[in-house]
Amino acid sequence: MRHYDPKDDVVVVAVGGQSPRYPVVLRHMVPHSKEVDVSTPDVTEAAVRVVDPEDTATLITFFPAESRTAS
Repeated sequence: MRHYDPKDDVVVVAVGGQSPRYPVVLRHMVPHSKEVDVSTPDVTEAAVRVVDPEDTATLITFFPAESRTAS
């Protein structure tokens, strides 16, 4: 999850834009979220679940970065 400002009342998720491989930033916004859940440390991939006022859930999963070393 990229940013949350309670004054704006929106959760903003942004990916990409950090390298030539992923030059475009994709942004997804969840306004007026009514629930934000964070996975516990015993989960393999960290995750955040955000629920909007209409009960639509957005699931953000964080995967480990790929190794950049040559085999």
